[in-house]
Amino acid sequence: AINSLKNVESIALLQFLQPILNMLLHLIGDGGETLQVAAFRAMVNILTRVQQESSDGAERNKFLVNYVDFAFDDFGDRQTPVYPGLSTVWGSLARSKAKGYRVGPVYDDVLAMAWFFLELIVKSMGLEQSRLFYHNLPLGEDVPPLQLKEGVFRCIMQLFDCLLTEVHERCKKGLNLAKRLNSTLAFFCYDLLSIIEPRQVFELVSLYMDKFAGVCQSVLHDCKLTFLQIICDHDLFVEMPGRDPTDRNYLSSVLIQEIFLTLDHDDLSQRAKAARILVVLICKHEFDARYQKSEDKLYIAQLYFPLIGQILDEMPVFYNLNAIEKREVLVVILQIIRNLDDTTLIKAWQQSIARTRLFFKLLEECITHFEHNRTGDSLLLGSSSRSPDAERPASPKYSDRLSPSVNAYLSEASRHEIRVCCQIIYRSLIFQQ
Repeated sequence: AINSLKNVESIALLQFLQPILNMLLHLIGDGGETLQVAAFRAMVNILTRVQQESSDGAERNKFLVNYVDFAFDDFGDRQTPVYPGLSTVWGSLARSKAKGYRVGPVYDDVLAMAWFFLELIVKSMGLEQSRLFYHNLPLGEDVPPLQLKEGVFRCIMQLFDCLLTEVHERCKKGLNLAKRLNSTLAFFCYDLLSIIEPRQVFELVSLYMDKFAGVCQSVLHDCKLTFLQIICDHDLFVEMPGRDPTDRNYLSSVLIQEIFLTLDHDDLSQRAKAARILVVLICKHEFDARYQKSEDKLYIAQLYFPLIGQILDEMPVFYNLNAIEKREVLVVILQIIRNLDDTTLIKAWQQSIARTRLFFKLLEECITHFEHNRTGDSLLLGSSSRSPDAERPASPKYSDRLSPSVNAYLSEASRHEIRVCCQIIYRSLIFQQ
């Protein structure tokens, strides 16, 4: 009966999509091993048909998105959640593929529809979290994270590892599916950060970083940057704990390390992407209504302060950047210093005289790259008068010769930037005395 579902006509399949998927998920979540495998394979076939026969050009088919978002309720309290069974049967198939066993062409379809299965797993976890805590939660308190059982989490780790292997191997072959799967895994971790214990998600992130450690291929490194860009855009990024109870924000430390490594790459597009990730995050924190108190801004500045230390330790990396990249890195540095307290700065400068001199070199670079230009000069948004013409970016909004009012605005902004740098230098000299 399960195998005959592949013969259902397309119109009938869409008309009865919800009850068909519910039935198959019921078997996957609460059936025996044979039924689970048969139901999973039938479900892959149905999802692939729906994706192909009712496609509107989007990667995430609207009928399937609607099912996950609105129709799927994980059967309420009538049976165990779907995610343990779904993770188990999918993980078993993935491990068989990893060991070299023949699993048939169905596995490529599984990877293409991975976003759907992973969103189902997340939705199932979220519904269980709500059922466990919602009615017993005092008014105004946040729902506590769901702690996955060791066996279930181990199964998810194994599945995640197998999918990472697919990304790694298919990236080397230049397959587009690899990039889509990489983004899918990133959004999976992103969603889990809002549902399960963050340190369990950090185990997945650590597994990812280990899998991609030391890679030199440009496409693989780009996948790693995309993965971090998606995860670190989480609303609770600033408030994330360390991997160990005594550590501070784990994600920020991983991000800073990878950003710095990328700045030392020869690939200009990846260096630009890394610098842009930093700038966007800093801007997001600066204008986040939750972090407007001085102590919050100080905490954020301290999270990113290790980046300055890494740059000071490897100044040749900074000098190898082009003018545009230097400006973006320097904007981040100035924003960090602006919100730091005097104690942190003094402690950092007291480590060595050589390190302090390098710090002032960075401030001199700020004055150079944010140099004031006279009103009426031909300016490009984001460029410096000392930047070679080849390094000046084309403005996405204005013509090459900006209007007088825009020039006046940029001139005043440049004066303000120089005043900030001078104030920092003056304060630094006072502390050194």
